[in-house]
Amino acid sequence: MNTISRRKLIYFILVISLVALFSDSCDKNENIEPQTPNNQDTNQVDTSVVDTLVAKLEPFVVLELFTSEGCSSCPPADDVLNNIVDDTIYENKNVLAIAEHITYWDYLGWVDPFGMSTFGTLQSSYCSKFGLSGRYTPQIVINGLEQNNGANNLWIRGKIDNFLVQTIKAGVAIKLVSDPNDQPIRVAYNILDAPAGSKLKVFLLEGDLTSVVTAGENTGKTLHHENVARTLRIMNIYEPVGEVKIMVPTGVVRNNVKIMAYVQDATSLEIIAATKGFDLFD
Repeated sequence: MNTISRRKLIYFILVISLVALFSDSCDKNENIEPQTPNNQDTNQVDTSVVDTLVAKLEPFVVLELFTSEGCSSCPPADDVLNNIVDDTIYENKNVLAIAEHITYWDYLGWVDPFGMSTFGTLQSSYCSKFGLSGRYTPQIVINGLEQNNGANNLWIRGKIDNFLVQTIKAGVAIKLVSDPNDQPIRVAYNILDAPAGSKLKVFLLEGDLTSVVTAGENTGKTLHHENVARTLRIMNIYEPVGEVKIMVPTGVVRNNVKIMAYVQDATSLEIIAATKGFDLFD
């Protein structure tokens, strides 16, 4: 093989390696469950459930924090989100705070145990919407409409106050309709006035999580997390009423699980309805 051919081969191998290293493929789709006989969704819901499941035009705030245990800038943003979750100011308000851990920093030395490549893909969609040159952490997206550094506590709380007084044109309600120990669990939904082409996203969140990081940028730190997204179901909305089945990942402590949901315009990515749902064990 001559020198030019060798150089071409080395260049080709280098490019392929970099693509494999930095890409955040959605092919894995961890915990975005394929349709199987065990978790087929349905539009058939018991009428007694529907009668008690009323979607309201209720103001909401959805905070999506894109974060990683492998990023040294993320712990302050994690603390901001944790404090919002714990803040009694928002106890009776429809504020959904969701920690969505990405995987594209895993190569720095610490593999985030809560990372899902799916959230990197979702973040890429937001970055395109906002005209950003690339993804970054910590990033917070509010109602699919605005974004900022996830550690900017004053900005985030100001936006929460603003969005909680805005007029809402759609609504969504969810309710557990199975035993909380079932696998999968079953969640009924009722959606009000969602425009055509909207998608329902149902999150299984786990709280009270702690990690002792032993490698990477956060080596030696003990990190605490609330409302970490462990499972995400994404559904096209064909009927306003239906049922979604959610597999609970192995190792998840069900006593620390919450189910939250929002409805999102598939084109603009604006979140048009949301509910902070329920604790799996009330």
